[in-house]
Amino acid sequence: FGKGSVNIVRELSDGGALYVTYGRWLTPARHQIEGKGLTPDIEVPRTPGTLEKEGQLVLSVKERLDNLDRLTEGNLRALVQDLQDIVDGRLRALQESQQRELPDAQLQRALEYLRAGK
Repeated sequence: FGKGSVNIVRELSDGGALYVTYGRWLTPARHQIEGKGLTPDIEVPRTPGTLEKEGQLVLSVKERLDNLDRLTEGNLRALVQDLQDIVDGRLRALQESQQRELPDAQLQRALEYLRAGK
């Protein structure tokens, strides 16, 4: 068996990362299979030719999943970029606000000195 979740990690421009789980494999009763795997209730032997058909089915499913991965990855990249833009904008606004609220004491003293002609 494999892992029971589908994850993606996207690095952020500030050096951090966004770790997103966007899928989990569940049983019909909605139990997670992570770390446990599955045991079949009934084991059915394979017949000749079944393996080839299953291989074709697996390739077809893999192609669909690859397409879905590309779509999901593109959407996640766009989401991460949108969130990063929002965070960057808010940080800039906060920095500008702090600069307006907290005067530079050295600059103020220098201006007073220059205005006084000393």
